[in-house]
Amino acid sequence: MALKSWLQQLAYRRFIRRSPYRKALSELPASLLPHWQAHAKDEFTGIPDDAIFFIRAAEGLMMFFNCVKQSQKVGGRPCALPSKAADSVWHAWIDLPQARFSDVDVDSFCQKHFGMTIPHIAAAQLDTEAKGTMAVALAVSLVQLRRNEGKDALSPTAPALFTLDKRLKMPRGYSYRMTGDKLGFQSMSLLGQAYGATVFPSTFMPTELLAIGLITAPMLEHYQRKQAAQLAAHHNDTGSSLSSTTSTTSSSSDTDCDSGSRTDAGSSDNCSDSGSSADSSSSGSSCGSSCGSSCSSS
Repeated sequence: MALKSWLQQLAYRRFIRRSPYRKALSELPASLLPHWQAHAKDEFTGIPDDAIFFIRAAEGLMMFFNCVKQSQKVGGRPCALPSKAADSVWHAWIDLPQARFSDVDVDSFCQKHFGMTIPHIAAAQLDTEAKGTMAVALAVSLVQLRRNEGKDALSPTAPALFTLDKRLKMPRGYSYRMTGDKLGFQSMSLLGQAYGATVFPSTFMPTELLAIGLITAPMLEHYQRKQAAQLAAHHNDTGSSLSSTTSTTSSSSDTDCDSGSRTDAGSSDNCSDSGSSADSSSSGSSCGSSCGSSCSSS
């Protein structure tokens, strides 16, 4: 048991050293981890209580705080947190007894490391604000997190914070993944496994991102031209491949598409199967998020 604890502490410190948020993570309140271990399970049923899960979730929270900070610079629109694992750390921190004067409260921490306080706002409250809904706030986070990772706003990738619950197998979290050029999510079971239909929020679609002012018309046009070029290249490659075969019937070409060209989730291949994916116009009952921030700098 002592060896296991020592190894976990070693991995914990190594993770912090390698994180781009190492300075902030190294200054987390000493009592936050034990408080999270004791109380997170009361709200987030089935959540693991090991230190490695905690520090990875805490890094996700730092990603979100930085997302809010960067969003503040370009208009201050509300952001939404797509990870329940990261949210569990935020909730524990807010609930940390302030009678312990040696503890650093979350507002002071954010002011020091991110230059602003970052209010915690429940989904229901954010949906009532004039600035927008949780679905739009989640789209703001998507675009900003991609930019924070040095990627295009319409990149065919899911930011690390969006995939955190899936990677940590967060009980009842959100399993985000790319299917072609669309980002969708599934609910996760108590065992941390994705299940049910994939929901593709309409606010993640390029045309909707333009409508809500998160990208520009030239950005959308560039994206559409690139998609058209990729589609044309794919058809050319497919045509060349088919012309070099000795297939004698049209049905054999259909078979090639069904068995050989079908790809795993994440491909934009036209032959890929969408499976049980839900209608792309649906945003889901919770939009794949439970909490957000109004980006207030007060």
